[in-house]
Amino acid sequence: MEKPHKCEECGYATVELSKLRRHIRTHTG
Repeated sequence: MEKPHKCEECGYATVELSKLRRHIRTHTG
């Protein structure tokens, strides 16, 4: 399945933007 939202820092990808935003917070603190 295509996962359009990708974390540039670690390569994590998801189909849900809300999940990506939550994921990015694990990097920023």
